[in-house]
Amino acid sequence: MYIPLLCCLLLLAAVVLIILIDAIPIFADWLSRIRIGRYRDLKEWNESVTQRGAQWLNRTPKMKVTDNTRLVVIDMLQGNYTKNAIQHWQEAALLIGLSEYADKNQDRDIENEIRKYVKAKFDSGGNWVVKPRHIDGAIVAYAVMKQQCIDPDGFKPAFDYIWEFIQEHIGDDGTVMYRKSMKNYRYVDTIGFVCPFLVAYGLRYDKRECVELAVRQLVEYERHGMLDHHYLPSHAYHVDHKTPLGLYGWGRGLGWFAIGLMD
Repeated sequence: MYIPLLCCLLLLAAVVLIILIDAIPIFADWLSRIRIGRYRDLKEWNESVTQRGAQWLNRTPKMKVTDNTRLVVIDMLQGNYTKNAIQHWQEAALLIGLSEYADKNQDRDIENEIRKYVKAKFDSGGNWVVKPRHIDGAIVAYAVMKQQCIDPDGFKPAFDYIWEFIQEHIGDDGTVMYRKSMKNYRYVDTIGFVCPFLVAYGLRYDKRECVELAVRQLVEYERHGMLDHHYLPSHAYHVDHKTPLGLYGWGRGLGWFAIGLMD
């Protein structure tokens, strides 16, 4: 008698827990949106956005891999809820934006947040505390290299590691792979990850081959992954038969291609 009752209670507790895992983020998202649109002028809104960005730099919210809002516990158990590689994008974007703001406004508080971030990511020898395991990390290295309130040359060992890591991902066609497990495809994401770093690193340390690789990555994608006459990149293309794959004009893909043109 007690065993079936206990099983029912455990099952009920599991159901309640799953519901809460779904419901709490949805409620928190709704609650956080209440004040959106209530700023009185552009200056007030801009200041609020900047301060929130400064808060997020060293406490970056976890970004979900999928858009699922139901039964997210399954994603968590499968390791698909969030990934560190995605966090690289968020941190790099915050770092680049806050650097521009701090430089123009001489904001010491934001500069301190940037220094705090850099101190957490690199050791005293200028190496990564935790080495990036995917080429996504190159965009973080680029963001650090562009900082005005620190001396980027102090982190050259970390930049050298990224360059060596990128070289390990160069395919037979002379362009950079998104992942070694996807060697037959070239993704538009990769352009945003590696090209800004390659150009900045190549110019800073007189490595012409880095700049040439960035240009090759862009030229090859323009040749095989663009919609004719409209200049909209596809999500990817196949290396062997040069077939464009996925959506044309995917929003984030447009952003990655634009970021790849920086510097």
